[in-house]
Amino acid sequence: MRYYQVDHDILFDKFNLEFGKFLFFFLKIFQEIDRKEKARLKMTVPQCYTLVSLKNGLPVNMNELSKRVGISVSTTTRNVDRLVKGGYLERIRSKVDRRSVLIKLTPQGQRIVKDLQEREKDFANKVLRKIPVNKRRQVIESMNILVKALQAQRD
Repeated sequence: MRYYQVDHDILFDKFNLEFGKFLFFFLKIFQEIDRKEKARLKMTVPQCYTLVSLKNGLPVNMNELSKRVGISVSTTTRNVDRLVKGGYLERIRSKVDRRSVLIKLTPQGQRIVKDLQEREKDFANKVLRKIPVNKRRQVIESMNILVKALQAQRD
């Protein structure tokens, strides 16, 4: 019985090491592609995420926006400052609490979000075409399991 346990642990450790390398490599490639894509718009990745997180058109306060993007309020504020200067976002006073400032997309920001979404769709299509048709469902199911595991780590 002990032999099985040792063997199982060795197999798990080997798998764990291989998985860790794969995950690191996957993230590195994805981040590199993502940065290049966003750089074409002369924006940082967090700035693009900030715009996309406002795609529903409803104004939000800085705390809510920072939660959506997953960065600190101070970094969100700096990103918003740059995006307001660029004409992509606007600050408006809350009608409920005049001290509160809300952030929303401008028409120019809405165009950028639409462009970003089209680029993401094109990217996904290009990647999907490189995966054999009979393996696509398996890849999506595996990615779903991975996303759930990563979300559990975050929570």
